Amino acid sequence: MEKVGLDATTFLRFLRMMRWLFLVLSIVLFAGTIPVNVTQSLKVPIKKRDALSILTIRDVQGNWLYVHIAAVYLVSE
Repeated sequence: MEKVGLDATTFLRFLRMMRWLFLVLSIVLFAGTIPVNVTQSLKVPIKKRDALSILTIRDVQGNWLYVHIAAVYLVSE
């Protein structure tokens, strides 16, 4: 702290806090949404499916969309 000052120390601590916050938040949210995306995408015929579409929300329909709505609500609150 003597070399960089209080401002830089505070900024570096803030960056470290944000890194951990986003890491934990992303792990928790991905653990809930990726399995829903994969299970819903496996119901689509193989010809209409590719590696990227399995991980996206493109093929999710019905009540399963509420999982994504809950994830967005958790992030925004």
